[in-house]
Amino acid sequence: MGQWAVRISPYVLAVYLIHDNPLIRPLLWNGLVHPRTYIQQPFLIPYCIASSIAVFVAGIGVEWLRAAVSDWLSARISSHRAR
Repeated sequence: MGQWAVRISPYVLAVYLIHDNPLIRPLLWNGLVHPRTYIQQPFLIPYCIASSIAVFVAGIGVEWLRAAVSDWLSARISSHRAR
């Protein structure tokens, strides 16, 4: 358990900042996930758990992609400055 926690720990703050952003929050929870639709359904709790895990994994993916692009751009800029 420790190894995967260490690997994803740099991305956890970004996941929080992404999903709690005032522009993203309504789109995510009201436009995409719709948890209020399932309030009277027996599968509300599994649905909420699964959707929370999906949002977490998607947030990690977005942050990983952002970090990869940032690293790539930094390397490109550094190589052009060295010339």
